[in-house]
Amino acid sequence: MKLNACELYNKLKDKGVFYLYHANTLTTSISCIYNGGLLSRGDMENRGLDMTQQDSDCIDKQYNVWNDVFLDTVDLHGYRYTKSIRQNLYGPVLFKLKSELLIDPDFDNIWITTNNPVNWDKDDNKYFNVVDEYITTMGIERQRKMITIRNIHRPIPFSKYLEQIMLDDPEIYLKEIGANVYDYAFNKLENAIKQVRLNINIKKHICSDDCYCVQNYKQIVTRNSETFIKYFIDNKDIRKL
Repeated sequence: MKLNACELYNKLKDKGVFYLYHANTLTTSISCIYNGGLLSRGDMENRGLDMTQQDSDCIDKQYNVWNDVFLDTVDLHGYRYTKSIRQNLYGPVLFKLKSELLIDPDFDNIWITTNNPVNWDKDDNKYFNVVDEYITTMGIERQRKMITIRNIHRPIPFSKYLEQIMLDDPEIYLKEIGANVYDYAFNKLENAIKQVRLNINIKKHICSDDCYCVQNYKQIVTRNSETFIKYFIDNKDIRKL
């Protein structure tokens, strides 16, 4: 159900939520930067933009969220899932956006999921009906409750709402590209930012002592390097490997 954007914005502020977060792969993130802002996957597909295939793509189309932009109210990389902290599963590039975007009339078709669509059943109550229903349960399994801007066919402008880009450092030298992965991805992002003259900083994601993202990234490289490469390497360079 569509929620009252102003009510949501104000009640999130009361809870200390001033920023929204969106994580993605390097390729998809670069395409968003070159095209002015955060885009839905459906819009990117329609525009013929380069993006990384995600395991959830078929489900997103099945449940009619392909044209939606998903936002979290917390940096999930630093969020404690049960007893552990890990990297964001959608990619190592994190866009930190000002919550004021919620009260922009261009993006007021706001819904909030009760669960991640990958876990939806056809009979599920998929969205919150009122803002207070969400606010009172926001802290429980927070990663499942995503703010979605539905059926969006324009970018959420980075020039207006992007506060910062954060990038994971897996501490890995990848022989396929002959470079440290963090340095490679940082340079790609920085070049895109300069090309569009976006005044924004890229910051290394600093982890807490009990975060196991580096160990997890190294395990992914060992088990399936193609999975790791699709997150950190630009598709244009992947095609050359």
